[in-house]
Amino acid sequence: MDVALDATSIGELGPQLRSLLPYVVVAGGALLVMVVDSFVKTLKKDHLSYLTLIVLMGAVIAQLVTAAEGEVLLGGMLVNEWYTKFFTYLFLGIGLVTVTFATAVYDRDGDYRPEFYPLLLFGILGMMVLVAANDLLALYLGLETMSLATYILVAGRKGSDRSSEAGLKYLLLGGFSSAFLLLGLALLYGFAGGTGYADIAAALGQADADLVLLSVGVGLALIGFLFKIAVVPFQVWTQGETLGARHWI
Repeated sequence: MDVALDATSIGELGPQLRSLLPYVVVAGGALLVMVVDSFVKTLKKDHLSYLTLIVLMGAVIAQLVTAAEGEVLLGGMLVNEWYTKFFTYLFLGIGLVTVTFATAVYDRDGDYRPEFYPLLLFGILGMMVLVAANDLLALYLGLETMSLATYILVAGRKGSDRSSEAGLKYLLLGGFSSAFLLLGLALLYGFAGGTGYADIAAALGQADADLVLLSVGVGLALIGFLFKIAVVPFQVWTQGETLGARHWI
């Protein structure tokens, strides 16, 4: 795929900034939370939870002002439509509830984990990119951004053997499944001659389409996805992950 960064593409980025604002707010907010935690040295981390809630609310407001008419972003990598906006609101709403309840539990137990908040934001960012993906590369980046944050969250209970074991198992098995997914996406690229969903749809309409290559690519990609959602027989890792995640909240 030939990607050329020229004056035209730079000029097209300006009008898209409003639609990209929710992603910028969440990503920038996650970095801001880490910076604030580095400079504000207190045992109680309520200020991080308040800042995270502000970031999530800011992302909701930013999403409210974006267009929703099938706008294509970043040269076809992402698409902004009602389907995307619905799930973005859903993820941000779940994030607001999660931060609220997690902070209450941390206050009750006195065991504050400041890394929880930026990791949660990065996980939400990955999910936002995943549902807006209009290209195999964006799909993979969104899924792995979400997964990497989850790996660390699972292993986040310091001093807990169960949490460390669960995080290590999830990291190793997750990397293994990502290899299947990436290989499957590479074969789909070879089948379609491009990474865009439109390229795949156009290749499927050709009379001489290589259905064997398509079937193998889809099969390998499905292995990666089925692992992520723990569908039998790829569910064995979930027991260890649940033990680790249970210690967070």
